[in-house]
Amino acid sequence: MMDIIHIKEPWECYAFENFLSPERWETIRELGQKHLKNFYEVGATTQNYEKKELAVRNKYSFYESEDIIPETNELFYKYDLPHRGYEGKLKKIIHWAIAPSKWTYPPHCDNRARISTTILYVDPLKSDGTILHKNLSKNDKGDHEEASDPSEYTYELEWKPNKAFFHNSLPNITWHSIRNSYDVPRITLNSFFVQEDLVLKNRIYSGREIDIE
Repeated sequence: MMDIIHIKEPWECYAFENFLSPERWETIRELGQKHLKNFYEVGATTQNYEKKELAVRNKYSFYESEDIIPETNELFYKYDLPHRGYEGKLKKIIHWAIAPSKWTYPPHCDNRARISTTILYVDPLKSDGTILHKNLSKNDKGDHEEASDPSEYTYELEWKPNKAFFHNSLPNITWHSIRNSYDVPRITLNSFFVQEDLVLKNRIYSGREIDIE
């Protein structure tokens, strides 16, 4: 049975334990293991655009061309969280992310094209959950905000496989960071609702938007 966790501080979001049914979870986990094998073969810094294996901040990323996790689609409409607003029809971007051991991603707010985010924790059994921050000073870098103080944090989600973390993006509010302090790679399946016309053409996921059913 799915357990719903409503987080209100440092900013409002949700976590869902046992997010997928046992059958669906096994399917997704097996896909994750295939990407882990590929990660070991191509490395985190290898770029192969034909296979859509891309290096982003020295982690492995693979962008899906079909909606392999439609379970995330209803979250944006069912859980009425504040968001930055959007125009037109939303699209979806899905990618696998594998972070090597000792990898970090500093506190940031997602770029302005992203309206909503759902992160599914896949493997290993123990790893670091997403860290939520509050009131960090803004260092504006184009359409992607990064904080100047990477050490401050107020809440860390507990990592559990088949746990989904859902939030809507708010500028200078939904600060979060990621790390992998463990000795094994950290696998997540990431889903984003995006405003298509705001996806910058120089982004590696440009052109990989999926229609939402």
